[in-house]
Amino acid sequence: MTLTTWDGDWHVGGRLTADTMVLPNDAVADAAVSSAAAIATHKLRHRHLAGLTQASATTATTTRIPVLVVRGSAAEVKALVAGLVSKNIGAATVTIDLLKNGVSVLSSPLVLTSTPVDYEVSSAAINLPDLVQDDVLEVDVVAAAGGGTLGTGLFVEAVVDEDGA
Repeated sequence: MTLTTWDGDWHVGGRLTADTMVLPNDAVADAAVSSAAAIATHKLRHRHLAGLTQASATTATTTRIPVLVVRGSAAEVKALVAGLVSKNIGAATVTIDLLKNGVSVLSSPLVLTSTPVDYEVSSAAINLPDLVQDDVLEVDVVAAAGGGTLGTGLFVEAVVDEDGA
């Protein structure tokens, strides 16, 4: 079968069908996908925001909490951010780590000191972003007054992109 080449634009006023078709990567944009398209879950990437919060008026406390179980075939930690509603004073620190099956995924734990202002969001560097099905992420927090006053209203959020099951 010979290949027919057409240089220029085409407009099809009706439906276009083919036995097979190869489209360039930028041929189908988000707006072109119908909300009724019924795309299978395993073909999608899902964004999860997993983390913990402590009440705004509550002093930051030491805790370790599981926040996500990977259910898809694979996933990737994209970010870890944290902050305090009211900042630490003096030598107080709040240290946050993100653990995968008990092992840190960060380059180093995120330490909130008295430097950030109230509500300031601080970011951690991710060292081991790759996750697989059944991996468990935990947020590990160590609050130490150290002669200062601990801040209040701790918030921590891990951003994870997960493949479908």
